[in-house]
Amino acid sequence: MQKDDILHQPEEVTNNCSLREQQENFSVAFLLQIINGTEDPILVKDRQHRWVLINDAFCNFLRRSREELIGKLDYDLLPKAEADVMWEQDELVLMTGIANENEESFTNNQGQTRFISTKKCLFEDDAGNKFVIASIRDVTQYKQVEADLRQSKQLLQLVIDNIPQGIFWKDRNSVYLGCNQNFLRDTSIDSVETLLGLNDYDLPWQKGEADWYRKCDRQVMASGTAELHIIEPLQKPDGKQHWIDTNKIPLRDVQGNVVGILGTYEDITERQQTEKALRQSETKFQKLSANVPGMLYQFMLHPDGSFSFPYVNSGSYEIYELTPEEIQADASLIIAIVHADEREEFVNSIAVSGQTLQPWQWQGRIVLPDGKFKWIQGVSRPELQADGSIIWDGLVIDITPRKQIEEALQQAYAELEKRVEERTKQLAQSNEVLQTEIKERQQAEAQLLEKEQFLRSVYDGSEHCIFVVDILEDGDVCYTGWNPSTERATKLSNINVIGKKPEDVHGAVEGAAVRQRFIKCLTAGTPITQESCLTFEGQKTWWLTTINPLKDSEGKIYRLVGTTLNITERIRAETQIKQQAEDLETALQELQRTQLQLVQSEKMSGLGQLVAGIAHEINNPVSFIYGNLAHANDYIQDLVRLLQLYQQHYPQPLTEIQELAAEIEVEFLIEDLLKLFNSMKVGAKRIQEIVLSLRNFSRMDEAEMKEVNIYEGIDSALMILEHRIRATSDRPAIQVIKEYNELPLVECYAGQLNQVFMNILTNAIDALEESTVQNPRLLVKPQIHICTQLLKPNQVVIRIADNGAGILEEVKQRLFDPFFSTKPIGKGTGMGLSISYQIISQKHGGTLECVSQPGNGAEFVITIPLRQG
Repeated sequence: MQKDDILHQPEEVTNNCSLREQQENFSVAFLLQIINGTEDPILVKDRQHRWVLINDAFCNFLRRSREELIGKLDYDLLPKAEADVMWEQDELVLMTGIANENEESFTNNQGQTRFISTKKCLFEDDAGNKFVIASIRDVTQYKQVEADLRQSKQLLQLVIDNIPQGIFWKDRNSVYLGCNQNFLRDTSIDSVETLLGLNDYDLPWQKGEADWYRKCDRQVMASGTAELHIIEPLQKPDGKQHWIDTNKIPLRDVQGNVVGILGTYEDITERQQTEKALRQSETKFQKLSANVPGMLYQFMLHPDGSFSFPYVNSGSYEIYELTPEEIQADASLIIAIVHADEREEFVNSIAVSGQTLQPWQWQGRIVLPDGKFKWIQGVSRPELQADGSIIWDGLVIDITPRKQIEEALQQAYAELEKRVEERTKQLAQSNEVLQTEIKERQQAEAQLLEKEQFLRSVYDGSEHCIFVVDILEDGDVCYTGWNPSTERATKLSNINVIGKKPEDVHGAVEGAAVRQRFIKCLTAGTPITQESCLTFEGQKTWWLTTINPLKDSEGKIYRLVGTTLNITERIRAETQIKQQAEDLETALQELQRTQLQLVQSEKMSGLGQLVAGIAHEINNPVSFIYGNLAHANDYIQDLVRLLQLYQQHYPQPLTEIQELAAEIEVEFLIEDLLKLFNSMKVGAKRIQEIVLSLRNFSRMDEAEMKEVNIYEGIDSALMILEHRIRATSDRPAIQVIKEYNELPLVECYAGQLNQVFMNILTNAIDALEESTVQNPRLLVKPQIHICTQLLKPNQVVIRIADNGAGILEEVKQRLFDPFFSTKPIGKGTGMGLSISYQIISQKHGGTLECVSQPGNGAEFVITIPLRQG
């Protein structure tokens, strides 16, 4: 007998025996005593699938009384789909006699869906009547726990896979139990399942390293509490040796027993190389600074007015008789050691240099701890830092010998002039003492000659470069000569420069600059000190030169005496240090930019996987609902036709039926039910379209470059953004105008290109919303215009334009810079357009341009090749 036959038979009709007779065949009291004592629900069905016996636990499970259940069929109490499944299972037991056990869903009278584990077996009485005995166990809670465990495990693995370090864990025998994706990449293992059950000897590294890893594992598990932190080399599958920073800790079970180890590691190869390069650079700089005469230093003035010396070389002891450590510990010692008469001038010169950011130059006296005086000269260049502090990098040299020479020269010339003048007056006043005067003059000349010989010996024997320049009657200048130290430094002999003008010695350009320094000293009438660049034998050299004017008895400057120091090595060292600092800053910025781009790429990749997974999970139940709506609609149509036939052939039904028809408004119900099914069908179709858009946008199965229809990507992005395109309380709906020209399939990275479309469309919507907020009475309807075009022979152009407020020129110039954003904090990261630019230019060999003027909207033009390569 088929199930449809049973459903349409009166209750009192059966194929074998009546329900009452079957009940009498059981010792009811005895059976109920047994089965009611059982905690699991028990149900007995006869050959016609009627419920003939149930226990108290089953009544409690369905929350119905026994009178409501006895004699019922599955179709009387369950939804048709569930009843169909149970009917087929019961028939299988009745026909084959084979017991079965299934897990299935069950809906109680309160509409709650429960999961049950049902065991069914065949029972046959002495009369040959067959029955199905079903024992039921509610496993809904276990199902929920299993689902939660699976979800927690998947979430935990996802979190571990997104940690930048490599992670792995082993059992007590050092057999791998799991890892994250970074560990798989480093070992070239294709999946976690392949790794399970392997040990270090099975992985692609040498036996010595595997022995070392095993030893470390045993040490961690033996300690039970200690954390092992080591830096060690690792031979990766790429054949190159890397350095990794590894941490290992013991794993414990719930009882606290050590059951394995957990290891994390980080590749620090680049950091090791950078530290090594910095150490080599610092050693080279220390050697260089130790060979520079004088003291190299770095002086810092902080925004709060305090000051310090971040760097001082060993020359500090030669100048100040103070060690670098003493100066760095107490910077005020440098000011305290300056002569009291010149201390205020010293402090003011630093303040003026800090205010104007002009080079600082100062020469004066210092008082050493033993009370002796020393002349020093300092030069440095200030540089304003980002935090408001100012740093001077400079040099201090001892100019005491030079000052002594200058003072001796000035004193000798002054004494000579004074004696000559006195002798001349005495000769004019009295001829009688002429002979005496002549003798005295001869004596004075002898003394002068002696002094000149002394000065000459100092002049010729000085290690500093000294030169003399005479002032001619017409105001011109020429060299009188220079000492041997200058000859050695310039490779030019004294004879070849005597009587020569600066242009004759140094050339037209450099000679003119030298002449200007001489004129400046003449004009000022005081000593001047300057740095200059001069070329000798084709080599550019830097000099620190001090020019002192000599005056005659009338105060007229007739000669210039200069001393100079070769500071070429110091200038080169300063230039090299500055270049190294700039290179390190550039490298740091590039590293930060690359790291953020990698993080952004990982985020987009994870988002694509999540979107694709959600789309897949939603698609199955929606397809089931959409497919069954048509059948449900047909069933409803059949029931409506049946009801209409009843109304036609029985126009005067019972009063109870008429009252119920009036209560439920049967005519309106029939009409509205059909509309309801049409709405459900439209809604399901809408969900299918959204799911398709999500799958097209994520493109998780198209990570490689392939030929795709780019219109699918644009339309998918528009579908996802449709909730933002619709009208809001603040603005009307955004009109999207599509001007699609016929395009062939385009070879590209579909997922990344979809990301570009999403970024540009999102920015366009933001711009239109911002324009509406700034001008709520704007009469122009917000629009987004999308146009495509094929340019021969191999170019595809996509234009996305809006009619918003446009972009300012200064903003447009930085539009594609990383981290640049005009949006409020928390709304924009400044990475969307930068990453889009790199996707188009680097990944696809194309261009991304912005055409905009304030007040005329903005248009983004994407140009990519139709075919790559």
